Amino acid sequence: MSEFPLALTSQTRKLLLVSGAHILAILALFEWFRRELGLSAGVLLVHALLVIAALITSLLVTSLVARLTGHRPAARYLVALVPSLIVTTILALDVVSFATQQTMAINLTRSLVSLWIQAWLDGERLLPISSLLLAGAATAVCAMLLLELAIWTRTFNGVRLVELTPATAVASVAVLAAVYLMSLPQLTSQPWRSEVLSADPILSFTGSKWAAVDARQQEIFDRLRLEEPRRRAAYGRHQSFERKNVVVITVDSLRADHLPLYGYSRPTTPFLSRLHEEGTLRRVAFATSICAESNCGISSTLFSKPLRRQVAENFSLFALLKDQGYAAHFILSGNHDWMGQREVYGNELTSYFDGRDSSRYGWSDDRVLLEGLEQVPGNQQPSFFFFHLMAPHIMAAKQEQYRRYQPAVVELDMQALFSGKYDQASVINNYDNGVLEVDAMISALFAALDRKGYLQNSIVFILADHGEALGDRGTYGHINWLHQETINIPMLIYDRSATQYQGLAFASQLDIAPTIVDRLGLPVPPDWEGVSLLGPAMPRHTIHQTKLKQPCFAVVDYAPPSMLKFMECGGGKNEQLYDLVSDPHELQNLAPSAAPAVDKFRALLNEWRSR
Repeated sequence: MSEFPLALTSQTRKLLLVSGAHILAILALFEWFRRELGLSAGVLLVHALLVIAALITSLLVTSLVARLTGHRPAARYLVALVPSLIVTTILALDVVSFATQQTMAINLTRSLVSLWIQAWLDGERLLPISSLLLAGAATAVCAMLLLELAIWTRTFNGVRLVELTPATAVASVAVLAAVYLMSLPQLTSQPWRSEVLSADPILSFTGSKWAAVDARQQEIFDRLRLEEPRRRAAYGRHQSFERKNVVVITVDSLRADHLPLYGYSRPTTPFLSRLHEEGTLRRVAFATSICAESNCGISSTLFSKPLRRQVAENFSLFALLKDQGYAAHFILSGNHDWMGQREVYGNELTSYFDGRDSSRYGWSDDRVLLEGLEQVPGNQQPSFFFFHLMAPHIMAAKQEQYRRYQPAVVELDMQALFSGKYDQASVINNYDNGVLEVDAMISALFAALDRKGYLQNSIVFILADHGEALGDRGTYGHINWLHQETINIPMLIYDRSATQYQGLAFASQLDIAPTIVDRLGLPVPPDWEGVSLLGPAMPRHTIHQTKLKQPCFAVVDYAPPSMLKFMECGGGKNEQLYDLVSDPHELQNLAPSAAPAVDKFRALLNEWRSR
């Protein structure tokens, strides 16, 4: 049996040439992705090492396969299958990871793929991906695999991979060891290296980091993970206060201007409107989400912290109440393992129930909340409830009885969604039907809480995690935009007492936790970034962003009687300035003719980002 010689034969040169061409092609594609995503140059180096290591590993495996199969005719196809699978897998990871980063600002992780597959097997849609798109992707992967199989079969023709020379084996082990050492925790603890390694598609897929962040952001996260437990420990337990039950209800994608309480012409919320007429439901006149996606919106509400300061260790509203003797019940529509949100809720909850736990309904059916609430015993101790409803969301299951407005889009059309060519009237009808359903479900939740004895001595906060674009600017959905349709949300307070909430003119999600704690008579943690709505509305500004990597920002400056909004993307590009009092729909960009105001907002954003 022949070995790889130290002197390069023509067959060995062909093997090296084909391997090198594959490496260069993969890295060229990845470099384009890297530049588009704004990732550090070090990510390319890490990816290059991983690709080289993967191909070396494939050659080691092919040697083993060749040893086991001998010289049978089919052996060379089996041997060629190994590098073909490696190359196809890397390319697929790179492309899909780029797509998820561009559209949702998240890495492609193993757990994320597992969620997608499980949802598909369950007949549910965790992402708005059409069958045609899935079929096209599967066809492309199969075609790529067949092409690679043909290339590597021809490459291995005449090359005997039965044994490796000592030099080849040593080089292989050295490269693999270098990649392994780079991934050790003590090395990745440095912020810049953690950023580089978490951004690589191969490493992020095998790990659990949902978002690639830069070194500065990683440094903030590392500091908060140390500081937040200390803040919790320093907050006094078992204090004297009014032990009311606390209920927070978030509604996915609910925008304020589709509720009659905010001037909408359709009667989409008869239950909430009735409570408001009775005087038990207060309305914040102008409220915003801090971002335009669920994880950040939910955490902003529960943590009173913006996206760039959200870690699982945050001293949250529910942790504070748990330390004061409360039970904590999370009952949620949807799959909250999505993007790692379940981990953020922690392991100290008294009970947890989301769409995956339902034995009766699909994961996005809001009736799962009533099913989950059935499992909570009657009022035995002060309790905190967090409910999340999904009906207005485009992926939510809609009940037939609430499809009042027709025609209405029910199935997703991905091509129309991303090209902005949906029939807008049908989309709005479908959305309003979801709002009708949410109103009915909130009514049912109130009734169920009342039966269990939790509603009589309670305060209830109802708001959205973010808004939703319904074709307003030819766009649909959320996540990547900060216009009013995606961040202007309803915020409602159910409180049967005569308590005066003086700050109802202006609020953000960050204000929910401080208001609740203040209403109970507890001190507001000094590091929370919202304000209590019990106090009068004062001039202030709120800062909003879309994601952690290459975010767009918005600043809303509330200074009665004026309210300005500044937006920018890409570090100062596409600057926009709107007067929300005279131009609530953001139709006239004042930025080109308002240099002093723009300069003020730039300085404010720069100061905020430097903290």
